[in-house]
Amino acid sequence: MSCSVRICAARCVDVYGVRFAESVAMAACRAWLVRCAWKHMANAMQFDFESILDAVRDCDPANLPGLIGALEQAKAEAWGRLSTPVTSPPQEAKAQPERLLTPEEAASIAQVPVRRLYGWARGQGWARRPTRRCLRIGEASFRRWLAMRG
Repeated sequence: MSCSVRICAARCVDVYGVRFAESVAMAACRAWLVRCAWKHMANAMQFDFESILDAVRDCDPANLPGLIGALEQAKAEAWGRLSTPVTSPPQEAKAQPERLLTPEEAASIAQVPVRRLYGWARGQGWARRPTRRCLRIGEASFRRWLAMRG
């Protein structure tokens, strides 16, 4: 079913076969524009510009300023939507970086000598070496490793 608006000689507007008095003619034109736009955008993802042109051609000259206003309002809303940045869905909160322990702090948690901790650290994911002579231990991963170790 295509959208249609006709301005009758009796100064009434016919929208989808329903007659409106001239006082509500512009409201009918606006409602028609909205219905046509959404119907065509939803169904075919393509706007039927020919039906808008037909409405403009058939519109009574006295009602043209109101129709132009409705078209300008639709244009302004479309430009507003285009200029509004698209909001992306909220991303997960970034996890806090893992707290790094010194070898002495980690040894006290595990209740072992510091030298044993250095031996355990070789090849472990919880051990980080920012420099060759510096060892730092990720607290959460170290505690998990201790719990798994028993």
